[in-house]
Amino acid sequence: MDPIQALDMLSQVVKGARLPYGEHVLLERSVDVLRTAITENAAASEDEEPVEFEETAKSKTPRRGERRKK
Repeated sequence: MDPIQALDMLSQVVKGARLPYGEHVLLERSVDVLRTAITENAAASEDEEPVEFEETAKSKTPRRGERRKK
């Protein structure tokens, strides 16, 4: 599940919750702030080049406790 879908589900839960008015407004505003931060972060990450990892060769040294070849 991506973060936007999770926020949509959270928003639905907040809308259905029975809370005092002030707490309800605070929760809805918090969801809006999270949505803005996630979408801005996603837009910023699209502009960056993807990071590629290179595989490194395994070392040939024996592990601790293993028998050594003669």
